Amino acid sequence: MISFIKRNLIPDCQRVAPNCLKAHLLNEAKSLKLPKRKIEELKSLFKSKIGYDGYYLDSGKLKRTS
Repeated sequence: MISFIKRNLIPDCQRVAPNCLKAHLLNEAKSLKLPKRKIEELKSLFKSKIGYDGYYLDSGKLKRTS
């Protein structure tokens, strides 16, 4: 997760787009096969949406949310 944040810092404000961070976090949780209950808990940590219309950016590359 730290490497995702480092790769995707917005230079002007030194922050990561919350929709992209949430999408990446949930993709990683699913790939680790975390229980659905834990994934729902992760979703509730962020007020943001999950990505943008089914996608998010990682190092300038468009990735599909799962």
